[in-house]
Amino acid sequence: MRCILLYVRVIQPEPEPNKRRLSDVQVLSLSNNRLEDIQAVTALRALRILRVDRNRITRVPASLSSLRDLTVLDVSHNRLEAVPPALADLAARLYRCALNSANYSKRSLSK
Repeated sequence: MRCILLYVRVIQPEPEPNKRRLSDVQVLSLSNNRLEDIQAVTALRALRILRVDRNRITRVPASLSSLRDLTVLDVSHNRLEAVPPALADLAARLYRCALNSANYSKRSLSK
């Protein structure tokens, strides 16, 4: 399995993801659901694109920075209270980063 797209409130939180089945996932889109926490996605080591926009996320886990292949991160239109300083390094290496209503590209972050 390489790509998972789940939209519009179709998923329920799962306490522990089946890591073996999901280990090759490169694209994960959980947009427009009611997610409050995305800590579990840090187990997806092959992840390249993560879209979790339009949810109820208040905190972006600093452990996202351990996803070395991640190039696109979209956590826009959530309820983010703060972005951990550890994500500054992650944002600098991403091709595209969208936080709340602001969008950042690699070019704008490197200035």
